[in-house]
Amino acid sequence: MVYGDGAPIRDLKLFLFRVFTKHQLLLMKEIGKNHTNITKILKKLNLEEKIPEATLRFNAKKLKELGVIKFGNRLNKGEIAELTPLGLFFYEILNGKLKRSKFILRNQKIIEGENARYKANKRKSRAS
Repeated sequence: MVYGDGAPIRDLKLFLFRVFTKHQLLLMKEIGKNHTNITKILKKLNLEEKIPEATLRFNAKKLKELGVIKFGNRLNKGEIAELTPLGLFFYEILNGKLKRSKFILRNQKIIEGENARYKANKRKSRAS
């Protein structure tokens, strides 16, 4: 595998477009651009894109479970919705901002940490 030609980034971008739904991609894009809470983002997308708010909320919860985004809950309403380091990594790939694979190697620890946190949360939710 040659890292200088950008092929791994293109392959990863294609993979991400296949893994995430169009609603999830739209949510990641809006969260990456806007600095506000999740409710305002969902309402904005509902009005502009004519996507049911329940569909958007379902997809936001899935992205949160995957560790791609974070936002408040019933106990801390109004918390700003934002991309996690893993979500920011995906966002940069999907929007063509990440072109060098050295970034992937340098941030491998972030991704491994996010994966470990996801697995721990999954085990915790199964135990509940």
